[in-house]
Amino acid sequence: MLRIRVMKPEDIRFAVRLTRLEGWGIPARDFRRILRLDGRGSFIATDGRMNVGLTTTAHYGRRVAWIGNVVVKRRYRQRHIGLRLVEHAVNYLTEIRVKHIALYCFKENVSFYRRLGFVGGSGFVRLRREPDRHPVRVKVEASSKPLTLSSVLALDARGFGADRRRLFTALLREGIAWYLAYQTKYGASYVLVKKYYDMNEIGPWISFGLSRHELDLLLQAIIGESGRKPIEATCPSTNDVLLRMMERRGFHSINEGRTMYFKRIATLGRPKAIVAHGFLDKG
Repeated sequence: MLRIRVMKPEDIRFAVRLTRLEGWGIPARDFRRILRLDGRGSFIATDGRMNVGLTTTAHYGRRVAWIGNVVVKRRYRQRHIGLRLVEHAVNYLTEIRVKHIALYCFKENVSFYRRLGFVGGSGFVRLRREPDRHPVRVKVEASSKPLTLSSVLALDARGFGADRRRLFTALLREGIAWYLAYQTKYGASYVLVKKYYDMNEIGPWISFGLSRHELDLLLQAIIGESGRKPIEATCPSTNDVLLRMMERRGFHSINEGRTMYFKRIATLGRPKAIVAHGFLDKG
């Protein structure tokens, strides 16, 4: 008999194994962090005593929440288990009175989420860059002024539209993410880079007023700091100038998708300030 229950720390080993089979490479520390930020918001599907699927959520106050990591064991698919998991997550987020529920959805899954009442928002492109054999470090221009962490958090809240302070500080405290943040006389920008064992991921990247040249310098600095690891990023598909800049620096498209919202599309923060989206499973 299928049952949905709250995910517990002892389920993390199962979650890592299941997501690894999908090629996602989500480490145990990410699931531990998700549970620390909200111990009631992630769920396991069971069939008798067997764990067969999972999903996670992340919410930022009552403003917005993200659903992520929806996955079911292959031999249990086509039984509507994924549907039940997402419905359970939506019900939980509705009960705690989150205003907007969103998720990032690759194009092959759009019809699945539409059946659940999600509607499509803006598009995105998932990009990847293979490492250079001899990486070169690039410094940001001396005229740029570094930003403090408190300024970075304020910049992120303005661009994203909700407070991700707890998530950011947890990532930095664990030493698995770093950021570059600068202000010039024209504007300000920050980019956070999260480290995985097999790649680095750019995002979130928020910019207000920086020129294309200044953004390109930040991108080159990230490439240099990433060394011999591949880099991935999720960028708005409407920003042709940005996508051409990424292409010139060796990035190529590996997938496309949409931001989807439960029942109604929401306008959060300042979409035009988003250079790269944040975490695919957390917003």
